[in-house]
Amino acid sequence: PIVQSETNITGVGLSKVRGANPANILYYIMTDMLSVDTGEIDTTSFTDARDQLHTEGLSVNLLVNNYEEAKTTIKDILDYIDGVIYFDTSAGKFKLGLTRTADYGSQTNNTVKKIYSTDNSKNFNLEAPAYNDVYSTVRVNYSPYADSSKKRTYELCNEPTREILSMEKIKEVSNRFITSEEDAQFYMEKMFAFYTELNPKFTLKVPATDISTLHEGCLISYA
Repeated sequence: PIVQSETNITGVGLSKVRGANPANILYYIMTDMLSVDTGEIDTTSFTDARDQLHTEGLSVNLLVNNYEEAKTTIKDILDYIDGVIYFDTSAGKFKLGLTRTADYGSQTNNTVKKIYSTDNSKNFNLEAPAYNDVYSTVRVNYSPYADSSKKRTYELCNEPTREILSMEKIKEVSNRFITSEEDAQFYMEKMFAFYTELNPKFTLKVPATDISTLHEGCLISYA
């Protein structure tokens, strides 16, 4: 089942009061608030994500009142869990995927999508960022679940980047569902490399027949 009660669960070194599983909330918002037919949702991907998030100790506490809040909540939850909802045209259903380095459940994250083009040199472009676009330190701001009036921070510094910049340059990030240092550490895993390292941007053209297999988080090869 998609619905799963999680109260006072301790896992992965966490001991905070638990809320609802993010995958459950996403499913509820899509079906009950946005009127997506349950037959259009791939329940296996949501269930696999639910179990993985349970293992990771991620949960949310929230109240959604209207359609606009529902859309914002989906965006915030996906950012918090490092996930994506996409429409799989081959299956004709919406799927929930988590960007993880290892497979989970029946989800194979590192399957490489092979993208071919008849003119690689023309369709492929690489844009290298400059160091003035990066930061030396990332700081996650959050409020503890037990007392939302208090403010806490968790930060990491990329020493090599700071030496190159010859200065302290801080990027502050936040997500309303971060309520503990453990949450902040999880969120930092994706934010740290994104903001403190040079990450080249690639643009490429692909045949229309290949677009249907692509979604955020895919690993692709270009030949």
